[in-house]
Order: sequence, then structure tokens, then C-alpha cells
Amino acid sequence: LRSNDSVTLQHTVSVSVLRPSKQRKGEFGWTLKRDGYALSDDALVALLTTANTSWIKYPIWYSPEDDPSEGERIAELADCLSATGIEMVGVFDRPPLQVYRRFGNKQHLTVAEAFLEPIRWQPAIEPLMIRLSLKIRWWQLGEDDDDSFIDYEGLHEKVSEIRSHVKQFGQ
Repeated sequence: LRSNDSVTLQHTVSVSVLRPSKQRKGEFGWTLKRDGYALSDDALVALLTTANTSWIKYPIWYSPEDDPSEGERIAELADCLSATGIEMVGVFDRPPLQVYRRFGNKQHLTVAEAFLEPIRWQPAIEPLMIRLSLKIRWWQLGEDDDDSFIDYEGLHEKVSEIRSHVKQFGQ
């Protein structure tokens, strides 16, 4: 935007144009952050299909008490992705408010802290596992850049404990 031969506002927008591909899906995928995109689920599935994406890491940690319809939306998205050959990884990203309440509304709660004591984390993930375990086969603790498990004492045992509990619900 120019005014009197000087630039008053300048903004750059990046655009990608993709052609539909006839190649089979690759081994790579995308990681989506909560609040990181503004697409409808249908538009997201169309974009991922066009981009030949094989995997998507998707934030699934919600509170059924705070948002009862979120489980149904995530389950439908997982079904749509599966129908197009895209595998969803459910990411326990940020603990929902219900988990914060169990920790006395602590200001900042890491995923590693949220999974410290089974009496606190099991009730928080059981509704999700009941709703989503038959739709989602892969799970991840923390976002890709979450370093809260670094130097975690007894990490192998903790992951085994969580895995054993999750396996009770299906896949």
C-alpha cells in the first residue's frame, strides 16, 4: 500500500497450489496444534488427501464435562481420515481444565506432571479412551516439542503403566 510515493503498509502472503497426485501415500505426515488452523474438518480432510498425507498427529485431550460434543467430532474426523487412508495419532497435548482442577488449578501443568499419579490421570483419559480407542490406534504423550519427560525418573515404567491402562480399552 503506497501513499505519496512511500510504502505505508506491506504484507506478504504465501500460497501453495497442489495438483491431485496419483502416487500412493508416503510415510510422512503433519502435526496439527490445537488452535493452529482455521479449516473445517471436511476442508482439512480434503487438504490432507490432496497433499498425499499418510499420518496426522491431532490434539485429542478434551474434557467431556466441559465440551460433550468434542468426542463425537474427533471420532467422525478419525473415521473420515481412515476412509481416505490417513492414520490419526491422538496427541495428549494440553491437559483440559478438569485435569487442572485435580491439581488444585495449578498455573502451568505439563503432560508429564498430569501423568504422575494414576488416581489423577486415569479418570481424565478414560472417557476419551472409551469414545476414541476403536477409532484411533496410535497415541502420543505430549506435543512434538514437549520436553517434560526429559530426565523423568522411571520413564520406562511410567510409559508401561500408561500403555497397560490404555490397552484395556481396545487397540
